[in-house]
Amino acid sequence: MTKNKILPTIIAIIAVVAIFLIILITTNADSSKEKYLKDIASHISAMETEFEVKTNFKVKYTDATSPSIIRASRYYDSASAVMLSGIRYEGTREHNGEYITTFTASYSVSRDDYNALCYWVDQNIVPNITATTEYEKAKAAHDYIKEHCCYGDTESISAFLKDGQGGSSKEYAVAYKIIMDGLGMDCEVIY
Repeated sequence: MTKNKILPTIIAIIAVVAIFLIILITTNADSSKEKYLKDIASHISAMETEFEVKTNFKVKYTDATSPSIIRASRYYDSASAVMLSGIRYEGTREHNGEYITTFTASYSVSRDDYNALCYWVDQNIVPNITATTEYEKAKAAHDYIKEHCCYGDTESISAFLKDGQGGSSKEYAVAYKIIMDGLGMDCEVIY
């Protein structure tokens, strides 16, 4: 190779390596933040009220907003994520090269009450749905809610589903999800 061809070749190789490194660093940063959100979401799906999440990067408040946490929670259990009524970022501290972020969360219903409601649905609604196709099951769940529940401001999923007291679109969505879960059907509450 002549001198005129070696320099452009070296520059091209350096450019390709630089682009590869930028992609690698960006992908790693995104996957770290994605893992961070999934770790938070796993605590939300368990309806924990106080929890800590470890990361390998210094967390900013904007790295985990309520909508992004709820979207990540769909990976685990979208109904319990909808029960989240508030999440508070308490702060981050460094310990042995890791960053530990503390959160406090509140829910519109306790985990025990949520589980009790799922059990009640399994005992009282699911056995009365005799549909066999997916479409018929989805329609039967919709029809049950339409016939037994009404729109209002109770904001209690249990009172909405068991007693037919008024509920918002949130209660409608969660009630449908719980019934569909009882029927063994895939269903997701979208935030």
